[in-house]
Amino acid sequence: MPRKYLKSYKIDEIFLILFIVLSALYAFYDIFLGSKNLLEKQINVIILGIICLFSLSYVSFLVYTRDAHITLLSAVNKQYPYVTFAKNIKNSEFEFINMARTATSSIFVVGPNLNFIANEKNGEIKELLFKKMNDNKQFEVKMLLSNPKQKGICEAISKSTFTESFENELKDAVASLSDWKHEADTNGIGSRFNVRKADIITLSLVFIDENTSNASVLVTPIPVNIESRARSCFFIQKHMHADVFDKYYNAYLDFFHSIKTKDIDEL
Repeated sequence: MPRKYLKSYKIDEIFLILFIVLSALYAFYDIFLGSKNLLEKQINVIILGIICLFSLSYVSFLVYTRDAHITLLSAVNKQYPYVTFAKNIKNSEFEFINMARTATSSIFVVGPNLNFIANEKNGEIKELLFKKMNDNKQFEVKMLLSNPKQKGICEAISKSTFTESFENELKDAVASLSDWKHEADTNGIGSRFNVRKADIITLSLVFIDENTSNASVLVTPIPVNIESRARSCFFIQKHMHADVFDKYYNAYLDFFHSIKTKDIDEL
């Protein structure tokens, strides 16, 4: 049960206990140390009995309500499991390098310019991806980004969503990833490292181990005027949300292999 509901029940229980204790103390004092009038004592005993009955009834009500609430939330959670969320992707467990480290069979990345991968300063991402492909002959990496040749689209995106450096970053990313592709071909892993360009990509997706029972996707919407490190993201696990995972994965995998995309070196 969420903490806010448990906290509410605990507050109710504390107030109820205080009410019972204070009432009992008052009744005890009044019956045994207070008025000597027999009628008044009898009335106080009746009042104390009513307080006890009310208290027991209220306790029963609290227990029943809490259990019913737990049952309802459990049923809802089974049908609509929670999705893990990070307010800012920067310095979270969902930064790409952290996601990539967990991958055991494949990585499929989709993004507007993938500059955060292609032009990473210390080269850690490239080293990690190439090591995984060299160590595991089945490991595959796919990347899909926008095509810098689409000038009008790049300009529109720069003005509406991204910084003015978007087009230059995209050109740099395409050049860098082209070099990665050539190096992968030279190292004999080029068939498992594929980068393609599309006219426009407006969403960031990172699929991890896409064809396994542990498949997951990180979805990062791209709102207006919010830099990449400050964007919120949502982590969806296939075993909990298979329909949602398949919707995104099938759509972008089909798009990746369609005639609407080009190889990284294709003009």
